[in-house]
Amino acid sequence: MTLENLPRPDVSRFSPVPSDAVMIAYLARRKLPITTGQISRGLKGWLTEGEIKGALEVLVGDGHVRVGEKIELTQSGKDKGKRIIGVDAEEEWEKILSRRFVLLALGLDPDDGDVRRRFARWDAQQAAVIAVSFALPRKEMASTKAVCGELVWQTLKAGLSEVVGRGPFPAIDKPAAVERVILGGLAGGRPVRTIPQAISAVAAVAVGMKECNADSLRQRLIELAVQRAATPPTPHTMIKEGQATAKGQFATLVKQVAEQLTTPPFQGRVAIAQLYDAYGRIYPDAGSLMSFKARLIEAAKKHEILLGRLDLPERMDKDLRVRSETPWDTEYVHFVLTTSRQAP
Repeated sequence: MTLENLPRPDVSRFSPVPSDAVMIAYLARRKLPITTGQISRGLKGWLTEGEIKGALEVLVGDGHVRVGEKIELTQSGKDKGKRIIGVDAEEEWEKILSRRFVLLALGLDPDDGDVRRRFARWDAQQAAVIAVSFALPRKEMASTKAVCGELVWQTLKAGLSEVVGRGPFPAIDKPAAVERVILGGLAGGRPVRTIPQAISAVAAVAVGMKECNADSLRQRLIELAVQRAATPPTPHTMIKEGQATAKGQFATLVKQVAEQLTTPPFQGRVAIAQLYDAYGRIYPDAGSLMSFKARLIEAAKKHEILLGRLDLPERMDKDLRVRSETPWDTEYVHFVLTTSRQAP
């Protein structure tokens, strides 16, 4: 018997969220000008003083922020703030943090109506945290029952494959004592008396905490996402809007972003428009959607990435389908394929 394949959490699986994205979203929802002291107080608990200072330096360097006695956004900063906040432009700052940036950290599109509905509830966000950290299938990541059932079956398969087989396994509709004990074991062998306690313990382990509630888990998730962005594959200062990236660099970044996204109900493929939006929230060289598509085609022709067609147009939202449509010779493609690609 080997336990090498037990499901294990890994905080590096969460998506990066740059501190300057959090900063500019905060400034876009504030009455400006504002002092650095007010910024520090407003972002306390979400960004460290070092992250706040670094974010301001990036925004000033990019020409998005003007610093005098107080701090204010330039027109380009206002425009970027609007892009980052998206459909949450009229929401309170606390809701932007607890919903929008949580979804970004989970690798989800916060402007997608279906995503927003599925992950509006706290229990769905908690399930998604577990699914991402433990690298579980994303298809049912909004369902606590489905996520926990998958964890239990993966654990049993890792240790007792000769007994339970390799699946597919039936859904666990009513988790009970056995499931509670297994989940508690995955959470470090913690004593848990109920399934909700077991789920909470697993969620805490998923983000590297001893225990958590809704607020502390969301805060920790954003903290991890900001830390992930602090050491990106290429330094921020090396990529400016409109500049060409080094050979293969663009394709590498595209693939890294794509691996963090899903376009339900499709598997192993991400809609080009969705990828463009996510890429632009992280890297300033996104440019226009048209130029982004042209770069994708160029990379695909060099075999640096794989692009795919939409064979079932009725299964994709019309707006997303139209924005994603990209001409390639005599055909049209709509997807960037990921390493786990498989037929929808």
